Amino acid sequence: MAEHMSQIEQKLDMKADTTRVAAVEDTVKGLETKLCNEYNTAVKSLEKQMSKEMQDIRTVMNGELANSDTKDSIVSVEEKVMKLTATVEKQRAASHELRDCVCGQGEAAGG
Repeated sequence: MAEHMSQIEQKLDMKADTTRVAAVEDTVKGLETKLCNEYNTAVKSLEKQMSKEMQDIRTVMNGELANSDTKDSIVSVEEKVMKLTATVEKQRAASHELRDCVCGQGEAAGG
């Protein structure tokens, strides 16, 4: 009888252990699911924030590039104006030399 009671106790202990293990497994699964859901929510939130930040950066960069293009255009125009000014100065100097030469010859011929 004692042996039979011992076997029943072992079966009850095994059943209790199985029940506890199942309960722990269920708890772990629940925690795992909750953790995964919270992780996915956090990732989505970060992705949304990163997307907004990237858009803000693109906006700023596009503005800077536009300013850079404008600055480059201004510099290019300034360089062209400088070259044209130099050309005009050379032509003016050549015109004065020609006039002086012509006037000098006319005075020499007339004088």
